[in-house]
Amino acid sequence: MAFAYGCYFITPMILATMLSLRGRRDDFREMTTALVLQMGIGFFLFLLFPAGPPRYYDPLMHGGFDPPVLHSHFGLFELQQGAFDSADPARTRSAFPSLHCSLALLTLIYSYRFSDAVWPTRPRLWFRVVVVMVASLWISVVYLRHHWVVDIFAGLVVGGLANWPPRPRDPVAARRRGTPRLRGGTRGGLARRGGRSRRSRRGAG
Repeated sequence: MAFAYGCYFITPMILATMLSLRGRRDDFREMTTALVLQMGIGFFLFLLFPAGPPRYYDPLMHGGFDPPVLHSHFGLFELQQGAFDSADPARTRSAFPSLHCSLALLTLIYSYRFSDAVWPTRPRLWFRVVVVMVASLWISVVYLRHHWVVDIFAGLVVGGLANWPPRPRDPVAARRRGTPRLRGGTRGGLARRGGRSRRSRRGAG
């Protein structure tokens, strides 16, 4: 559970990096735009709804949890928890919405669409790996006492909204696609035809 929770930012980074390395600029731009948008929406909602996680809720901290303190077999949870708490000064005010769940949803969507960028020879393999990771993460945020259930649904809504806007495309390529083809093939051919027409008119006169 702690491993899945900690990979919430690594899995989209892997996909985005592979899109960039393979030169898929439009796909990379679309994915990173959605990621930045969902982070912006999430931080804005943190300001509007400064809610803390269950593990900092006072009634649950004194006998409400069973077991009272979570421990992992290999110490990963304790190490990860200490790192997250040290890096997040607003940890008691940043539970709603769950950006872990929001980012995981976007990772799932773009892994479904761009899975072939990671393993071209097995185009669906990356998506299958991400499905397992995302499902584990959605469970872990509650099991590890980082979020309330309502935070999960709010995070899924934020992820859906971030994926909703029109997808940006390369403006140069769009102009090329939108430029009508001229008969004669090139501007030079059109100029040559214009020159012949003028000479013909002069000869006729």
